[in-house]
Amino acid sequence: LVIADIPGLVEGASEGKGLGTKFLKHIERTKTLVHLVAAVDEVEKIYDKYLLIRKELKDFGAGLEDKKEILVLSKIDLVSKEKIEEIQTFFKKKKKTIIPISSGSGEGVEKLKNKILESK
Repeated sequence: LVIADIPGLVEGASEGKGLGTKFLKHIERTKTLVHLVAAVDEVEKIYDKYLLIRKELKDFGAGLEDKKEILVLSKIDLVSKEKIEEIQTFFKKKKKTIIPISSGSGEGVEKLKNKILESK
């Protein structure tokens, strides 16, 4: 199992903005993308950020948008249980399953590890 951390992509990455194309070329070799979105924004903003990255993957091409994806809601230790449920429900309505985790407390990390190993 090889894991590569790709720092947050920015809008326009597929067109070379920032280090975008270098990062995007790097992930061409991956089998599965683990996409983290932070729980600290409003639900719609979280989803919009997710869609922005998905757009950059598609615009870059090379089949990046077709790779397996595990969607992760990070920083759940900074928000209420109700907010986590609200975000999960919102994403579920969009036909997306999102795994809540906290790297600070460790909550959900084991589930994420198992999901990553299943995707090999």
